[in-house]
Amino acid sequence: MKRITTLLALLALVLCVSMSACSLGSGDSTTEAATTTEATTTTAAATESSTTAETTAQTTAEQTTEAETFAADSHWNSATYTKDTQLGEGKNQIKVIVKTEDYQITLTVNTDKDNLGEALFELGLINDASFFDTVNGMKLDWNTEKAYWGFYKNGDYMMVGADEAPVEGVEQYELVYTKG
Repeated sequence: MKRITTLLALLALVLCVSMSACSLGSGDSTTEAATTTEATTTTAAATESSTTAETTAQTTAEQTTEAETFAADSHWNSATYTKDTQLGEGKNQIKVIVKTEDYQITLTVNTDKDNLGEALFELGLINDASFFDTVNGMKLDWNTEKAYWGFYKNGDYMMVGADEAPVEGVEQYELVYTKG
């Protein structure tokens, strides 16, 4: 694809030079300069546009490739984020590890909220600030899977809900797929 784009840009440049050479006999240097400038600008725009299209196509291909690495029944197929991501704005920064049996990511959350539940809910990472069954777009159903999102802070199981977990600065929380 990149070769085709490069060849098209080169062909456009050759065409511009040819048009400029043909107009040399007319004696109108203002028209010549305008035509050459316009052709060069058009060629540069076409090259930039094709480069942007290539970058977009490459990014989409990378996302598709990553999505294909998950098993068909993996919860990550419905996840909002599948790579480490930084989200939000605010003076406090917390790390939230989202972990299932087959994969994990770290979400860096910046917030001014007072508790983790509000911060995650505001960013759409959980479906409820106090009792949630969906994290990062991945829904767990106790009735069918006998699974829930375990809630940890710095490796210790939390005895309070996310809406009671204070955001004070640099904490690390884990939301872990837990069976049974």
